[in-house]
Amino acid sequence: DILQREFNLMQQQYYSDPNKALREQYDRSDLNNHLKAINDKKQEVARLKQALSDLEDELRRAGGDPGWGRE
Repeated sequence: DILQREFNLMQQQYYSDPNKALREQYDRSDLNNHLKAINDKKQEVARLKQALSDLEDELRRAGGDPGWGRE
């Protein structure tokens, strides 16, 4: 959420240096790098959620109390 908010702010960012503004207008490397970081973080979250789900399934198969997984 924070990365997405920063990305949205960067899209509206004003550069006081005209050379930087022109370069970023065509290159947009700062936005592209930030968007890549957002996508990487989303993939990491999805991977961690799957790992948690796998651990909960393993606990259930081992006969553990389902409440243990939430503590």
